[in-house]
Amino acid sequence: YWSDAVYRIFGLEPQKIKATFETFLSYVHPEDRDLLVREYKDSIQACKAYNIIHRILHHDGSVRYVEERCRHTYDLEGNAVKSIGTVYDITERIADQYKLQRLFDLQKNIVIQTDGKKLKRANRSMLHFFGCDSMKHFNERYHCVCERFVRNDRFFHLGKLREDADWIEALQALPTKERIVSMLDALHQPHAFNVSINHFDDDDFIVVFTDISETILEQFSLEQRVSRDHLTGAYSRDFFDTHIDTLIEKAQKRNRSLGVILFDIDHFKNVNDTFGHDVGDIVLKHLVVTVKYSIRDEDLLIRWGGEEFLLIAETESDENLRRMTEHIRQRVEQEPFASVEYITCSFGTAVHQRGETIEAAIKRADNALYKAKGSGRNRVVQSEV
Repeated sequence: YWSDAVYRIFGLEPQKIKATFETFLSYVHPEDRDLLVREYKDSIQACKAYNIIHRILHHDGSVRYVEERCRHTYDLEGNAVKSIGTVYDITERIADQYKLQRLFDLQKNIVIQTDGKKLKRANRSMLHFFGCDSMKHFNERYHCVCERFVRNDRFFHLGKLREDADWIEALQALPTKERIVSMLDALHQPHAFNVSINHFDDDDFIVVFTDISETILEQFSLEQRVSRDHLTGAYSRDFFDTHIDTLIEKAQKRNRSLGVILFDIDHFKNVNDTFGHDVGDIVLKHLVVTVKYSIRDEDLLIRWGGEEFLLIAETESDENLRRMTEHIRQRVEQEPFASVEYITCSFGTAVHQRGETIEAAIKRADNALYKAKGSGRNRVVQSEV
């Protein structure tokens, strides 16, 4: 039995032809018939309902889309005895989806539709960026586009969220200028994107990723120029002023203190006077490389001025700081330098105390350095609190 509405969906006059499964199949699009029969038989065997979208051939020859739902009833022996289903004409809905997809594909930016967990729609720009042939291809490789966010603390990424947090909500809570993520393209090259999010319906969002890699690279380049001494590559005093409070706080959270090491090259004026300033510059650059080999990655070497350098390093005690500094002194003393052969440095150290300003700790290290130079140079002197 078919209701009058089913006949009309096929473009037929109600109840004028016999309703059979074979007649129904004759109006299903040839490319969709095998899929429909397979879904129908599988659902009977598995004793479950099915829901499928397929094409039909209207009586006037046009192609339309329908959504078909069906369930079965069984006798006591488990044999299917009746199938009851509904057919909805969803051609207009499908047409709207195609229009939306075409709108997506016209965008150069990456555009997706998602509920925050599953990717439901994406444009060609996204598929091309990730090297995927289709949405199905992407969903086979990843559960969510958020998995592709690079874990770089310059950008937003999943590592910044609580375990149960939603990345869409987290991004929306950020100021617009901080809604930036980094993702790797199909060639594993990093790109930076500004992210905009708009509600699409009750459950879904339209998320747009605008590539701002060039702007971000310029910003990073500027930060690099400001944070580094242009001659030696050591950090600059501007970088020190910007980050020192964070470094102190980080050390205190780890129950450590910041060690302050101030040092300069012994008799550096003689190097410039004897060999010239070009050689002096080479010595400064070589010294920085030598010291970097002697310290940890997290220690900060800052060009304080001229031939004077400041080293900031977390330490557990005065003795640990003294041993570290002595190691650097010996490394410099034993390092061969071009043209001048060998140089030495004098060192003053201080451990920053809780409640003390960093300027006070540097002043104590400076006084210790003055004593080191006054007592023969090429030595380490610790400050007194």
